[in-house]
Amino acid sequence: MGLFDPILKNVVIYGHRTSMNMERIYWESLEEICAREDISRNELLTMIYKRNSKSANPEATLTSAVRVFILYYQRAAATESGHLLARHGHGAPMLGTPLELDEDRKAALKVQLQEAPASPE
Repeated sequence: MGLFDPILKNVVIYGHRTSMNMERIYWESLEEICAREDISRNELLTMIYKRNSKSANPEATLTSAVRVFILYYQRAAATESGHLLARHGHGAPMLGTPLELDEDRKAALKVQLQEAPASPE
């Protein structure tokens, strides 16, 4: 199965079974959030569904609302130290993602070397 192939899963919203189609990274992120918050996937999806239906954009699909929720949740958790650990901030935003290439690592290393203070002689 490819990186961008959607995965169809059955979920329960307000006690009603339905299905959602999302890429693997979204399902993994959703499970990580559930583990951190100590709630079930169906509980979290019901919360998202409930809040989305009352939001300024109630016509958004549940899948779309879940993707936006995941992005905002992770953005809220992003810290400067987290960005440093992920090697972000050197003009190579693909570092640490499945789309990372050797050229990204080389470009980041080149910038880091240019930014490093010169050693005293």
